[in-house]
Amino acid sequence: MKVAIAAAGEKLESPFAHHFSSATYFIIINTAEKTWNAYPNPAWEVDYNKGGRAAHFLVDQGVKTVISGDFGPCAMEVLAQAGIQMFWAGTTVKEVSNRYWQGELEQVTHLDEIVPDPAWFSLAQGPVFPHYSG
Repeated sequence: MKVAIAAAGEKLESPFAHHFSSATYFIIINTAEKTWNAYPNPAWEVDYNKGGRAAHFLVDQGVKTVISGDFGPCAMEVLAQAGIQMFWAGTTVKEVSNRYWQGELEQVTHLDEIVPDPAWFSLAQGPVFPHYSG
């Protein structure tokens, strides 16, 4: 199984990315082979639909689980439709991966966990997250 962790760098000691689409890298851990690789986020410098594009990249990589800070609604929709599990976490990639293996992360299961009021999101303006300040 492949697990992707949103990261602000290309090493296990890199800071964890607190928002999915703002991750500069995704660390993909292959649990079967016990290996990992860092991949630049192909949507990092894109002006629109960053989350959706990053999510499609991870789908194409065969990822089954994604660990990040916040997830935007576009990323959540793409990942959920692909059957990919989403978890919230924080700190370094290494700590996040350890917390995942120990079952200590909160799984994201519904869009309304991120967007409890649909009025916060419009196709014209994108998401507005009052709890996100980054």
